This record gives sequence, C-alpha cells and structure tokens, in this order.
Amino acid sequence: MSHRAKPLSTESLKALPLPRQLDILPPKLLEEFASSPDLLRGYIKSLPAYQETQKTVSEIRADQQKAFDSILQILDEYESTGDSIRQKLAELEALYPQFLSLQTTQYQLLAANFSRELLQRKYSALMHQTDAESRSLAHDLSSDGSVPSDSSTSDDGSLAARMAQFTAKRSIYHKRREKLLRWDEDRVAGFI
Repeated sequence: MSHRAKPLSTESLKALPLPRQLDILPPKLLEEFASSPDLLRGYIKSLPAYQETQKTVSEIRADQQKAFDSILQILDEYESTGDSIRQKLAELEALYPQFLSLQTTQYQLLAANFSRELLQRKYSALMHQTDAESRSLAHDLSSDGSVPSDSSTSDDGSLAARMAQFTAKRSIYHKRREKLLRWDEDRVAGFI
C-alpha cells in the first residue's frame, strides 16, 4: 500500500455539478448553503471521492502505526541487548587489570626459570653430570681390569657392553661441552 494519499482537488472530488436535490433549492437556500461552512463540509464529506480518500488515509495511518509499534518493540529489544552488552563490558573491564597482573607474573616466572644464564648453568651441570658418570664407568673398568680372572665369554660380553656404555657417555659429554663452549661464544642461536 502507498504511504501517501493523493491530495484532494475540486476535480478529484467531483463536487460539480451539484446534485439534482441541491439544484431545485430556492436561490436563498442555495446561497445559505454556499455561505455555511458546516453545510459545505458535510456535503464534501458525503462525496464518494472524499470517503474513498478518507479510507485510504485511515489505512495508511493504521499501517504507519503498526510500523511505529514494531519499531518501538525493536528499540526495546535493542535497549535490553545494549544493557547486556554494557554489563559484559563492565565485567571485562573489571577482569582486564587482573589479567594484566597475572600475565606480568607469568612472564616474570618464565623469565626467572628460562633466562639464558640459568639455562647455561643447567646445561653445564648436565654436562658435568655426564662427565662424572663416564669417569665412574672408567673407574669401574680400570678396577675390573686389574683383577686377574679366568676369563669367560660372559665377562667379555659384559666388558664390551660397559665399554660401549662408557664410549656413549664420553661422546655425549664431548658434544655437550662443545655446545656449551659455542654458547659461551654466542655461536649458538636459540635453545640447544
């Protein structure tokens, strides 16, 4: 339906020629009719074109009222949604300083546990531990080798296994030592 009614004009009202009932009135009554605004208003309101326009205007008004009511309902819904958003935003704003504090604490703990110096000390201790383990194996090998025994194949297998273990530990020690030396010289990038 159109949201605008056509303006009324004399042509669209079709008020002229006057109905036959008015034509037969004496001139004095006709003059009284023409000079009385209430009578003219009543006559215009009785015209079919006026009544049709009035009906169209009423329908447009009803449609606009429905649209206005739906807009008000939507605004009420938006208002409640806006209140909910404002409440959640206030909660987030209250939590944000706590988040920053916890994040700072986390970074401080990480920095303390994973600083370069601390990692180098831990790696150095690991290297020294591997050195001590390999020296202990060497000491065991030398003490076992000095005792004369009736060698059997099981002793040879045990001795070979311990020699392989010693060699592996020494190899790990030397690799760690080399890495630590490179790290001290800043020739190592990233974590070892």
